[in-house]
Amino acid sequence: MTTRIASICVLSFTLTALPAFAQKASEKMAEDRQTFRKSVVEIRDQIDRTLGALDEIAKGKDAAARKPALKTFASERAKMEKQADKTADYAQQLRERGKDYFKGWEKSMKGVTNADLKAAATERRAAIEAQYKKIEDGIGQAKEAGPAFRKNLADLQKYYENDLSNEAIATSSKLVETTKSDGKKIQDAIDSVLAAVDDVGKKVEEKSPAASPAPAAEASPAPAATPAPR
Repeated sequence: MTTRIASICVLSFTLTALPAFAQKASEKMAEDRQTFRKSVVEIRDQIDRTLGALDEIAKGKDAAARKPALKTFASERAKMEKQADKTADYAQQLRERGKDYFKGWEKSMKGVTNADLKAAATERRAAIEAQYKKIEDGIGQAKEAGPAFRKNLADLQKYYENDLSNEAIATSSKLVETTKSDGKKIQDAIDSVLAAVDDVGKKVEEKSPAASPAPAAEASPAPAATPAPR
């Protein structure tokens, strides 16, 4: 029992009281994760605003009525482009910080020789890395649809700047629907990224099951509890 308690204490200390360099990397990673999350939420909302402005163009009764909507669309699209670039930069920062975090993890575990402790730490690390892979997968899905989406929005803006007639609206309607569909695909990918980012936060902060307090002494099995009425 004494050996078991000692082992648990060592693992708890190893996973929660990292060396200064590893602790700093963990804190920076958490900051980058939150910055990235806010940026991802903003790009998702900006897609909504851009597509909403696109819809408003078609709602105008004539070319003159559509001009204000086109101006709004151009403004929202420019904001979306800027936010997309910022989000890409934040994603890269998160990747780099993640590498530092896991390097710190490796260094903090080098002095641990107990097989059970190493296995528990490896399992927890694998769970965190799996969530990071989900983030990368979601980013990849968004990137896949992103180029065509952005190009089509640019094409529509240029087209409408030259022609806002009823005929132009009718001719562009198919491309508008395709663009909106691509926007939805990107937003779905963004939702998966957000879920994975939140899961990473939970897994980094949660204590390892192996670090749970051990019972003070072995106890006799307790009588089975009577199930509560449903």
